[in-house]
Amino acid sequence: MTVSSEVARVVHTANGTATFFSYAPMDGVTPGNLKVYLFDPTTGALTLQTLGTDYTFGSGGVTFTAAPPSGRRVILLRQVELLQPDVYKTNAPFPAAVTEKRLDEIVKGLQQINDVVQNRSIILPPGDAGFSSNVLPAVENRKGGVLYFNATTGDPEAKQLADTIVAVSPWAMSFLTQSTAAAGLSSIGAVAKAGDTMTGLLTLSGAPTATLHAATKGYVDTEVGTRVAKAGDTMTGPLTLPGAPTAANHAATKAYVDTEVDARVAKSGDTMTGFLTLHADPTAAMHAVTRQYVDRGTAGPVTASGSAVDFTGIPVWANQVRVIGMSVAATTAVLPRLRVGGTSILTTGYTSAGTSTAVAVASLSSTTEFLLAGQDVTTTCHFVLTLIKNPNSNIWLFQSNGSIAEPGTIRGTGWINVGAALQQLRIFVPSGSFSSGNIWVEWRR
Repeated sequence: MTVSSEVARVVHTANGTATFFSYAPMDGVTPGNLKVYLFDPTTGALTLQTLGTDYTFGSGGVTFTAAPPSGRRVILLRQVELLQPDVYKTNAPFPAAVTEKRLDEIVKGLQQINDVVQNRSIILPPGDAGFSSNVLPAVENRKGGVLYFNATTGDPEAKQLADTIVAVSPWAMSFLTQSTAAAGLSSIGAVAKAGDTMTGLLTLSGAPTATLHAATKGYVDTEVGTRVAKAGDTMTGPLTLPGAPTAANHAATKAYVDTEVDARVAKSGDTMTGFLTLHADPTAAMHAVTRQYVDRGTAGPVTASGSAVDFTGIPVWANQVRVIGMSVAATTAVLPRLRVGGTSILTTGYTSAGTSTAVAVASLSSTTEFLLAGQDVTTTCHFVLTLIKNPNSNIWLFQSNGSIAEPGTIRGTGWINVGAALQQLRIFVPSGSFSSGNIWVEWRR
């Protein structure tokens, strides 16, 4: 016979149902020289199969007793003995058949060696000059080491791994396991860049300056004896307040005491009886920001259209939220409803009731939204919806007040546990769509 194929190994991937696997295009395969393996790529386990127990041989392949599991690799490897058992006698006729068979076996042996060298070994490219030294240390001297290529010669060497383990602090691990640098800084409470929000007080190492745009308690609590005149005059020292600067004691920063006012500020220890009005919105250039300014915000107004109007971006620190609607009407005989949520709008968990006095006193209740009224009518309504957060939980109390054109009043009450910070809300009609009106939202700490 001849050996017309160079293939010495065939690999199939099992599908969990097939039992027959062909060894084509390998030549010269016999039950004795065919090795059958199952390889699990998940665990790396390679298992030799037994002829007559795990599989049978014939019809150009092997048939498994039970279908190999899906994803397993069926490896059919022709493996001949690298021996020469034939004896040639002197002056005997030329044994053509024996010689051809032995040449076939030699080629098969070369093919299985070639399969290992070409397909499953690390070899140098033909253009490589080769190693000047490829001798590794004895096994006793390379245990626990790694195979390393010399940076100058490129020769293989055995290098020992460092066995020193450096403990990582919990804050460092928290930082390093984040997906971005900004997320890492946030995880350890650091401020990443301008525009980020600090969640606590900043302690300065020295007195605040215009460059820092900052004022600390130490700045305004220093005792001085000179009085402050009016805007445009120069202060020779900071103002002493009776306590830490807060909204309650009507104190802020340099821009607060240097602004033009009708009544002059006295000296340290005196009590101010009202708030000071700044001549412009507080800015960094003025070195002043008050809680009354930064702890509130608005969104809208927007024109009511479609079946729902959503407002997002409500700050997580908001403790009071108001929704105002002017001249709001719908295409069907319904009045608006309100839903709230954290990362998504909630459709359950509400405890809500509404009353109306349009014609006669009417009432409704709901567990799927906040009701503004106790009846649905075709009319134009005006409303103010107030949401107030329980300071110790994420429970929000709801109250609505408004009027409809019949005339009459509408009222609603209720509560819901949002389960997280309230960040969005939705004004909607249960049927039809909005036909007119404007809606906006206000919030404060």
